[in-house]
Amino acid sequence: MSAIRQALIKLDSAVGRLESSTNGLEASVEARQQDMFNGANGGVNPAIVAQKLDSAIQKVEQVLKETA
Repeated sequence: MSAIRQALIKLDSAVGRLESSTNGLEASVEARQQDMFNGANGGVNPAIVAQKLDSAIQKVEQVLKETA
């Protein structure tokens, strides 16, 4: 198995865990009202996380096109 394929399998697993975590967080937030200024995001900048994910997705798509 190539290193790229192994990395994609790990990425898929990590994205699955991330999705599960966000689903749990959404349920938690819905269960209690959040003060929008209380730092509920744990110091994580959502815009930066989204930008990094977008960049990673573009790189994976490019690699997959090159190996197809």
